[in-house]
Amino acid sequence: MGPRQLALRVLDKLGQQDGYLVRAILPNRYHSGHQLVGRLHSSHPRILLPELSQWRGSGVPDLIQSRIEQYSNYDRKHYQPCSNSSLPGLAACWLNTGDNTTAERIVQSLKTGYMQVARSNESYGNLWRYAFAYDCSAQPPAQ
Repeated sequence: MGPRQLALRVLDKLGQQDGYLVRAILPNRYHSGHQLVGRLHSSHPRILLPELSQWRGSGVPDLIQSRIEQYSNYDRKHYQPCSNSSLPGLAACWLNTGDNTTAERIVQSLKTGYMQVARSNESYGNLWRYAFAYDCSAQPPAQ
């Protein structure tokens, strides 16, 4: 957490959400006029593989099955999609197997996990992992 974030958090704890001091600490509006380019998909997943939006969440999706078949000629003996219990690992496992218990584990991890914000000098945080796992699991039956 940087000094600006720390100061804003302290002011928030003190109940000072408005006022000149908060406005002085807030970052400038350098990018406030920037328009994002692209189209927001109306259904999940939105971040990665939006082609899976028609998948109902059980069984291996057709898109993933076709990719598995395309790579079946390659040496895949070490490929194990369910070998990692991190959020991205669970999401990859669910997308490769369509196992409902894995979807339930993703939802449980999202509910009980700890989100770590990015820090300017130490860490990129883990919010991207939560975003990816949520985006993949925001369809039936995992909802």
